[in-house]
Amino acid sequence: MKTFKSVFALVALLLALVMGAVTRDWVTALSVLILAAFTHASYHAPRGALRITLSVPELSMLIFDAFKTLTPELFGEGGFALDVSSKTAVLGDTITSHIGAVPVPADYDQVTGFENGIQDATNLAQDVPVTLQFFKHVPIQIKWLSQLSSKIDLTRFVMNQGYALRKLIIDTALAQVTAANFTHQYATDPANVSLDTVEYLRGKLNGQKASPFGRFGIVNTKVAGALQADQRVGSSLFYNQLNGDNPIRHYKNLAGFRNIYEYPDFPAGGNIQGYFGDQRGIVIASRGVDFSNAADLLRVPKVVETVPMQDDESGMPFTAVGYQKYGTGDVTFSIGVLFGIGAGNQGGAADTKTDPAGVRFVSAGNES
Repeated sequence: MKTFKSVFALVALLLALVMGAVTRDWVTALSVLILAAFTHASYHAPRGALRITLSVPELSMLIFDAFKTLTPELFGEGGFALDVSSKTAVLGDTITSHIGAVPVPADYDQVTGFENGIQDATNLAQDVPVTLQFFKHVPIQIKWLSQLSSKIDLTRFVMNQGYALRKLIIDTALAQVTAANFTHQYATDPANVSLDTVEYLRGKLNGQKASPFGRFGIVNTKVAGALQADQRVGSSLFYNQLNGDNPIRHYKNLAGFRNIYEYPDFPAGGNIQGYFGDQRGIVIASRGVDFSNAADLLRVPKVVETVPMQDDESGMPFTAVGYQKYGTGDVTFSIGVLFGIGAGNQGGAADTKTDPAGVRFVSAGNES
């Protein structure tokens, strides 16, 4: 080994002298000599001395799923009313839906005939406005050096962006279940919840003239657990809702409700424990984003690409934005959604707009 090291050093010295004499480039020759010296040192240096090695933390090929709460299927039938469209809009636009009112019967009058008690058809439609007030996005950056040193595809870690936005929309909608938006509430201690509780809520919504179709409930874990403890829920003689292989409780066709979901992340503000109603109670509107790209108009090179996307579960239009930063090569990729929420009477008078379609389930207070 010592003979090899000596020959290596001699060859490196001769090579540097020849390069300098031939090319007259003594800087390059000196660089070769220095590089050889470092390499030579790495062969015989004791522990702790300088070595030419490149060590980076190795990322395991094993990838675990993120810690995340299972989001209830609230965007289909038996959930929120969802108004989505491929048409584009801008932040602050208002999407207006309508609720038809039941006309009032009148007596036939011999003088005015069929015009007695006449009602204008336009007065039978009540506006339900939803303002597109939220534009949220989930940005992810993949650094160029991280791409270079990683043995796994780092783009796999952006797969949860859609989940993050879907959960954000659900949490934002549930945050609107307040006394200011919903007049009607039912109060009971979560420890006392049973099948009788759900039956009472069925009757309460019947009295509010809620829709008989597609009713649903969403409750926190305490309420869902108390409901499961009622043997009538799990008994084959009643509803046979065992939920044996499902860690997140989900009751189907229970006491007049198409779906009752457990949601561990149900907002904990105040004494709210859950929400029951039909799909008109909470309306979510979403539109594609209208981008006016000045780069296209001015015919200058674009560094940002925008691509329309759609969430597979909810059908909501998302917008993907991506670019590579000049100079560093770092890649930024973000997915955004433009949406708005209309809940209950939207801070107005009792039983206006969609107020009668929902009931707040609270742990204490007076029934209303």
